[in-house]
Amino acid sequence: MDSREKNSSIKKSIVFITGGARSGKSYFAQREALAISQNPVYVATAKVYPNDEEFKQRVERHISDRDERWTSIEEQLYPSELSLENKAVVVDCVTLWLSNFFSLHAYDVQHSLKAFQKEMDALKKINASFFIISNENYQTTGNGFFLHFTMHELAWQSKYSYGYFNQ
Repeated sequence: MDSREKNSSIKKSIVFITGGARSGKSYFAQREALAISQNPVYVATAKVYPNDEEFKQRVERHISDRDERWTSIEEQLYPSELSLENKAVVVDCVTLWLSNFFSLHAYDVQHSLKAFQKEMDALKKINASFFIISNENYQTTGNGFFLHFTMHELAWQSKYSYGYFNQ
């Protein structure tokens, strides 16, 4: 099958992929995207902090997993503003993406969820095949949300918010 034939199999869809930390979610999503496109897009939502060496190494490993067929884009908030029409798109990952909305909206959970839902609604309008990755909501995210905040109330609110999205 040549690249035109593969890309013609792009259908408007959202595939939700969840699992534990380092369980192979990204590998699975990338394999599925390559099955329908010779030139998929990888949207990384993570904010990489300069003092987190472990997370930087994980990001570098993820980058090395993708070859020249991939277009990699770092977009922490608004992937719907990217040119994604008729593409196979891996969005990695919801947990960090939602954390970015919490940070943007001063950790106001309701405002963050409303803004995130608006962005998801915009993605749903794009004719693309999305493979959206999420961590199971009881886990931290490496350099994720729970490591930056010690407020018990906020940690529980974020956990429930991730669960809300995963539904």
